[in-house]
Amino acid sequence: MTVGAGPVLSGLPEGFVTVSVGLDRKADERAEAAAAAEAASIGWEYVRRKRLAGRLSEVREADVLVFETESVRLIRCSFGKETCSLRFHPSTAPLRIAQAKAGKEDVMVGAMRLRKGDSVLDCTMGLGSDALVAAWTVGESGHVVALEASRPIYLAMDYGMRGYRADADVASAASRIERINEGYSPYLRGCGDGSFDVVYMDPMFARPVPGTPVDSLRTWAVAGMPGHEDLEHALKAARRRVVIKVRKGEAEKDLRALPGFCVFHSSRSGSVEYVGFEKAGSGD
Repeated sequence: MTVGAGPVLSGLPEGFVTVSVGLDRKADERAEAAAAAEAASIGWEYVRRKRLAGRLSEVREADVLVFETESVRLIRCSFGKETCSLRFHPSTAPLRIAQAKAGKEDVMVGAMRLRKGDSVLDCTMGLGSDALVAAWTVGESGHVVALEASRPIYLAMDYGMRGYRADADVASAASRIERINEGYSPYLRGCGDGSFDVVYMDPMFARPVPGTPVDSLRTWAVAGMPGHEDLEHALKAARRRVVIKVRKGEAEKDLRALPGFCVFHSSRSGSVEYVGFEKAGSGD
């Protein structure tokens, strides 16, 4: 990982919003109203499902938000055919929470030194699994804010978390996460000193790890590594630690040269490590 100029939103293709086939057949007015309202708010076109194929055939590439009963599916289409899709799934969160309940410390939680009642800023929500584990760890007395700069990803994750019921611990954690559609650069600039106990960043790896769930995010993700100014604002906002998840060996000289740099966790067998900065006098 090299310190960059900050996140950059790549250009998105034309966008459409629709409802699932089942909801369209049932004439679900609530789902249609939600889909139409979201289309208006993001400047995309609301299309009835039966007209979608025709509209997709008219454009080279498009994104489609499909409102389902309790979630939203995000689809990228090329020449009318689906090339990739994304919807909320807790990924590793249920297993990580189950292991924590059995007494095994989660690596990320250990790197953050999280405890009940802590406040956490997750600057890069993505699929949301890290935010879920953090929210479960800090409990009802804690607070987790999760930022996602990409509007399509944010919508898929936000609606998905709201409707998730399969695992009680995950559902409870999801209900306590304050999800915000904003990039971390402007958000951090607006934070006061010591706004959070821990500030966490998991920027997109420069080299993808094939087959991992996060790889599907690349189609819609906001690219770029945190810049020096971002790190300065993160250090200001954090009371105790700024923790950054990087691919092993990617914490380059420009990051290591910053005052207070630490490696919080690195294993011989793992492909990632947790690095960052300890606040002087934090007592941890």
